[in-house]
Amino acid sequence: MTITEIAQKAGVSIGTVDRVIHNRGRVAPETAERINAVIAEYGYQPNPIARHLKLNRNFVIGVLLPNLESESGYWRQCYEGICEAEKELSPFSVYVALEEFDRSVKGSCLAAGKKLLSQNVDMIVMAPVMDEDCHRLLAEPNMVPYAFVDSPLPQTSPQAIVAQNPFRGGLIAGRIMQMLAPQTNKYMVFMTYTAAYNSRERSRGFNAYFLENGDAISDEFVYNGGSVQKDFDRALDEYFAQKPNIGGVFVVNDAVHYVGEYLKSRGLKDRIALIGYDIIPENRQALVAGKIDCLLAQRPQQQGYSVIQTLYRKQILQQQAENTEIPVDVFFKEHAMALD
Repeated sequence: MTITEIAQKAGVSIGTVDRVIHNRGRVAPETAERINAVIAEYGYQPNPIARHLKLNRNFVIGVLLPNLESESGYWRQCYEGICEAEKELSPFSVYVALEEFDRSVKGSCLAAGKKLLSQNVDMIVMAPVMDEDCHRLLAEPNMVPYAFVDSPLPQTSPQAIVAQNPFRGGLIAGRIMQMLAPQTNKYMVFMTYTAAYNSRERSRGFNAYFLENGDAISDEFVYNGGSVQKDFDRALDEYFAQKPNIGGVFVVNDAVHYVGEYLKSRGLKDRIALIGYDIIPENRQALVAGKIDCLLAQRPQQQGYSVIQTLYRKQILQQQAENTEIPVDVFFKEHAMALD
């Protein structure tokens, strides 16, 4: 029931009903009693969108992401979803302000987050991929309500999380690896950006699968070199010279196409199964070409869209809003070819 309908049934003005509902202004006791009786009989729920519009102000959601063109454009896809949500919410005076950071540079995320806070944003959506920086930012005295996209982060209290369960993703990778490479029990987990919680959890999930389902040995290889193919090749040459019996490689992020190119160029791909993350163009091409056996994907555009919508409902409309766990999509060569 609306305020107008309550006023009609009680035989009073809309303004009188409004004063009773919000307990402001003077209303005769018998009139207030009549209005409350109508509300008790028919019920009344305020319209949160109308209440929001009455505030007549802009709401700015700060967005804190790694450089959009880094990691083969993964973060660009996430931001496209954010912009889609902003477009839908712009009639309600909701806008986003973007700050990018270089996750290879310590302190970059913290500096970009402080810059957002200096712009007096109302809320922040952030990808918590630099643990130390993120915890320091959340401890800032002027920190605003925040939500996470792409990854959870322990020991924090976000208003919302829109992300995949990274441990479960690692478990799934382990199960697929066992099917792709049943002839071996020696695997390598390839990691970059070891400070990222989701990368560590994917590795932990992968290892947990084999602890429960066999006696496989998983060796963790951390790569901190450059982002060109020759840098990967040099590091992997050194690794495989020491451990030539690896039968499967799980790359916990989108860098899997570099590893696929390496294995193919060294004639190793026929005996080493390769699983990695994300349907970015380079990975998809490598999957179709047989350089990668399987990709796990996490819908970055959907994540970006959902986190803005969730934060809007929860913080501005004051509605209940649940966290969104993104499913683990599994792509083989045939799936990637069908995307054309």
